[in-house]
Amino acid sequence: MIRNEYTVFAPSGSEQKMIEFVKEKLSAKFEKIRVDALGNLICSSGDGGLCIECGMDTCGIMMVEIDKHKSRFAGAGGINAEYLIDKKIEFKDGNFGFARYDGDDASKSKICDLYLEGDSEPLKIGDFGVVASEFSEDSNKIYGNSIGNRVGLSVVSQALEACGKIENLTVIFSAQKRTKARGIQAFFAANEFDRVITIDGAECSGAIKTGKGSFLVVADKIGTAPKEFVDEISKKADKNGVRLEKAVVGQDFCIGTIATLGKGTACVAIAVPVNNKNKTIESIEKSDIDECVKLLKILID
Repeated sequence: MIRNEYTVFAPSGSEQKMIEFVKEKLSAKFEKIRVDALGNLICSSGDGGLCIECGMDTCGIMMVEIDKHKSRFAGAGGINAEYLIDKKIEFKDGNFGFARYDGDDASKSKICDLYLEGDSEPLKIGDFGVVASEFSEDSNKIYGNSIGNRVGLSVVSQALEACGKIENLTVIFSAQKRTKARGIQAFFAANEFDRVITIDGAECSGAIKTGKGSFLVVADKIGTAPKEFVDEISKKADKNGVRLEKAVVGQDFCIGTIATLGKGTACVAIAVPVNNKNKTIESIEKSDIDECVKLLKILID
């Protein structure tokens, strides 16, 4: 099986395997690496005012009732019930089952209506599971379930690997981002920065389209990025020949959440276009990822 940031087991609330994966890739790049009480992985060098945030979790389930006939589960990270129906669910220790629904209309299903079919005896209440990875790629695109939740981490990792010595930078790989941004709220309430760049996948709608490179989110569902910060990034992108579009999106990129915690900070989001986001199989153009990596690298350097 392919092992990369898109396939590592990391449901919201159980990100330990992703922490190990990221540490293995990037520990040599930073002076300090720690995991806080909520499970955020924080990598830092120097005392600079720039912080980069990306989520490391994906939506999943958590077992709440074990029964040999119909074991029940709750959602972890806002996962959609209809999306789960008949999907193979994998657990950390290798056990698996299938999410089933006995109703007539899947569009009316709720998580509490679903159950797990399979050998659930080895499972325990509180065990986390995810939809089995279906990652694949060709020369132009990557495909898979929930890859839009991980593409921010992929962009950050590639940009950091392409940089030389890391100075005056903090990177937070946030835990439980898909569960009401719990990791983000805990971290930024206790840590202050002059500027924050948050990175995530964005549903293709409105201004967001694939094949156009990187997108700078100037306003999302809750917050607005400072014009001075947006202009600074735009000028650097133009100077270095990076394709960059500006967009206002209905998705919550946590701009407002980050900006209003602690002392308040200048925050902007980089969006990677994702086709069929939150559907069975998502897809992302490799050229869009490449442009986002280039943009982030010049901002770090």
